[in-house]
Amino acid sequence: MKLAEAALKKGERAAIGVTFKALGSNFGFFGTLGILGRIAGAKLRGEPFASLGPAVDERDRLSRRQVGDLVLLDRAIRSKYGGEKALAVCRTLTLAGGVIFLDSIVPSVTPDKLGEMAGKLIDEFFNAEGKATMLDKETLRFNVTRCRFVDLLGQVDAAHLVPLFCEVDSGFFDGKRRPVLLHRTQTLATGGTHCDFTFTATKPVG
Repeated sequence: MKLAEAALKKGERAAIGVTFKALGSNFGFFGTLGILGRIAGAKLRGEPFASLGPAVDERDRLSRRQVGDLVLLDRAIRSKYGGEKALAVCRTLTLAGGVIFLDSIVPSVTPDKLGEMAGKLIDEFFNAEGKATMLDKETLRFNVTRCRFVDLLGQVDAAHLVPLFCEVDSGFFDGKRRPVLLHRTQTLATGGTHCDFTFTATKPVG
């Protein structure tokens, strides 16, 4: 999980600057101070996961770390400015940090090395549990049967934030940053039985 933690730090650093810019442009100086004050107060109370008790394992700890501040930000904005504004700001920040996180954790493989990416997905994606298989030499299927983001955010009344992380996946795997495209027909976040990530090489293999 060392690679995952390092990638998480990079994503957090990328999101900090975007956070202040987004808050300032949307709420002004004093509005931003108010939001940050509400977040700080919530953290002192152990939110947002105080009611769940300590993290049960390393995957749980990292998953809480990745989504915890987002939950508090959403609550702080929503309480004063409404859900639509909160979701828009949270989307901006999630995409900014999430793309950096994925870029740091997903190997820069050539199309004929999709199997190597499968190993990284299983080992380093701490929020996801599932099975990766090669359907053919150009297609990798990663079926996720458990997403800790779905579990955690559902338990703290923030399930509406889960699809933002699905948007990060789609935005990253668009064939530009890696030589693969992502297709899904269902996700756990939208009520599916699993997330059927299908990665297809954008160039012929062999």
